[in-house]
Amino acid sequence: MEFPIYASTPDQMTLYAIDGPRRLRELKRIGNPDSSNRFIPHVLEADDFANGLYIKDIIQGVEEGRFVLIPAESFEVFWTY
Repeated sequence: MEFPIYASTPDQMTLYAIDGPRRLRELKRIGNPDSSNRFIPHVLEADDFANGLYIKDIIQGVEEGRFVLIPAESFEVFWTY
């Protein structure tokens, strides 16, 4: 799989930009996805074991279809961090 990978949870409450196997940007939606375009941004670096596992789990979830691939613009338009 090539990076970056843009994905979302099926309910669109969390959007992900996986920049590489050790870096993830995450947007967690505040409120209902039908009425809210407000997000809390997070940047995760795999600088410890827990963060490394989290990023690996998201990548595996994309590969297994647990997450929905989205266009880059769907993430980047809300990324202001």
